[in-house]
Amino acid sequence: MKPEEVFILDSSALLALFRGGEPGQKVELILQKGGRHGVELYLSAVDWGKCYSALLQQEKPRQVKEFLEKVENSALSIVAVNKKISAEAALLAEEYRVPYEKAFAPSLGTITDGKVVTADPELQAVEEAVDVLWL
Repeated sequence: MKPEEVFILDSSALLALFRGGEPGQKVELILQKGGRHGVELYLSAVDWGKCYSALLQQEKPRQVKEFLEKVENSALSIVAVNKKISAEAALLAEEYRVPYEKAFAPSLGTITDGKVVTADPELQAVEEAVDVLWL
């Protein structure tokens, strides 16, 4: 059965959640939706690692660990990168001139027909290929 809604968070969406404010509240609402029937939430393992690294450089390790545990206990599914996802990311990066490491959320968006949740202005170019929910 096809889900009613699919959201793909990128690393900027997770960072927004950590930092709070209006963008973080939007992400929180999306995570709450994920607990409901018919709504699926995804995050690529690449974006997970990117967020983890960025937080470790800026925050105390204990705060980072607590935050990431909260995310892991949400309805968000962390997707391992495989050949199909990597190839789609490469195609999007080349066609829309976005950095390869930023093309994983959009690649999941095209594969799942989901909305990419982001605050990253570099992803404006991929709006032709995938729906984007801007934070």
